[in-house]
Amino acid sequence: CAQRWDAASGEIVWSASFPLETSGWPRAWMTAAPLLSEGAITFAGADGAAVLALSAADGALHTLVRSDTYTLRPWTQAGGTLLVRAERLDGLGQEELWGVSLAEGTRLWRYPITRDNSSWTAHRAPGGFVVIELAPGPPRLRVTLLDAESGAPRHERTQPIDSATWTGTAWAADRAWLTLGALYEVDLTTGIPALVWPAPEPEDTPDGR
Repeated sequence: CAQRWDAASGEIVWSASFPLETSGWPRAWMTAAPLLSEGAITFAGADGAAVLALSAADGALHTLVRSDTYTLRPWTQAGGTLLVRAERLDGLGQEELWGVSLAEGTRLWRYPITRDNSSWTAHRAPGGFVVIELAPGPPRLRVTLLDAESGAPRHERTQPIDSATWTGTAWAADRAWLTLGALYEVDLTTGIPALVWPAPEPEDTPDGR
């Protein structure tokens, strides 16, 4: 069951119900947390085989994208493009990010997550999406800014780091902060990462001071 309520009047705007057997509605939100936007609620369907979209205007439910070979999960969106995490079902553990048109439900592009990473994350960024990956040997941070419509990399940056243990991430509209044994800031407009704490050692001046 899904309902929309008017916050001012307390009245129901619409109410809709969907049979679990035929709608693909997930039986557990633990693995299908919904992605909220102004126009729709997007979430992984039953068993992760599809991404469903529930219209906020009238409660209509439709399948946005479906796959027989991947488990799908909506991640974030930028403009008219939904970023979907796709994990292969063949046991290889390969993961990809898909750009899916919210209007048509078609896959616009795919971005493979590199197999040499130990951790990764993705997020909305100015003009598209950012993918941040941590490669353990030697430890290095890889930042890629993707165009929302084409999936083409707009910027790619690599930063050597001292630790391959990623313990936290915080996001702002144009910045990300990562704890990787130290605190790093990533500019989401340029993709440039920088060490901010502990403060970098000052470089020697030409006269040795």
